[in-house]
Amino acid sequence: MGAQFPFIRAMKAQPVNSETEANPKACATGNSLNPKPMIGAATTAPSAAERRLMRLMDKIYLIDPCIGTRRLVDLLKRDHGERVNRKRLQRLR
Repeated sequence: MGAQFPFIRAMKAQPVNSETEANPKACATGNSLNPKPMIGAATTAPSAAERRLMRLMDKIYLIDPCIGTRRLVDLLKRDHGERVNRKRLQRLR
């Protein structure tokens, strides 16, 4: 078969002296792995309504741990009177 990709050359790794040399933005943000802040990340604790919804989900998952979010939406609406978006349940799960 021979060399399948002759145009790819192996690059020699250069040693890194410090964390800031590897990532110059690391010292500004304090995060060496991901220097950019997450957009839309939750910065606050869950609200009382979200905690109540999470408790309901926990009760339901104890009964049937394999239930999916689509069925969970129907079950919450039918049995508990909660109208919840499926994607919101996925985020809270």
